[in-house]
Amino acid sequence: MKERGRDFMKTYYVGKVKDEAEFRRRIAPGPKAVFFASPARETAVIEEYPWGGDYQPRAYGLCFEAPDAFLVYLAAEEDHVRCEVTEDNGPVCTDSCLEFFFQPASASEDAGYFNFEWNPEGVLHLAYGKGRHGRFHMKDRTGKDFLIEKQKRDQIRTDGWWYVAFRIPFSLIRRHVPDFDPEGPILGKGNFYKCGDQTEHPHWGCYAPVGTKQPDYHRPEYFAELISAGQPESGDQ
Repeated sequence: MKERGRDFMKTYYVGKVKDEAEFRRRIAPGPKAVFFASPARETAVIEEYPWGGDYQPRAYGLCFEAPDAFLVYLAAEEDHVRCEVTEDNGPVCTDSCLEFFFQPASASEDAGYFNFEWNPEGVLHLAYGKGRHGRFHMKDRTGKDFLIEKQKRDQIRTDGWWYVAFRIPFSLIRRHVPDFDPEGPILGKGNFYKCGDQTEHPHWGCYAPVGTKQPDYHRPEYFAELISAGQPESGDQ
């Protein structure tokens, strides 16, 4: 396929919650119910499969601002879940995998992006950098440092959905991007991905289309713009 033009940028709206407790209440109904209940502009539906393939599992992501962190929810409906990687910063993309790449807003041309990649057991691959090569892998951090909750394995077998919910502390972001301002209207850029390189049916999906000939998620020029959706709503959704 030809590379898609880069003059179009998708927009995703980051919701706001008062605290982690409100975030937990919003995701409590489960991934299928949350998918149908969430506002469209705050739901990153992973439905672009630019590299083809008949197997295109339903998947989506949500991102919220809390006072001290972004709270992210990633979910997928899969027929055959693969989960074999057990060590953090291992190749979780070979398993059933959900990913969120985030490039914080910054005035610096040296600012890079984070890649949070998860398998169904909550094993995390995390790094920071400007591109695919030369990334800083955070070997001192594990999935437990960020994970809020995940789907239990027996529930995956029951309804076919799995999810991970996790936090991205602003303190971690500012350690690498000191001028990041979570109060600004434009929070940065990013993308949501679903993949499974060595699953029974290999697949590579994304929220914002990536216009490369081969699967390549490390392409920040195709990231969506992340914009604050405003103040927390009164009451729960």
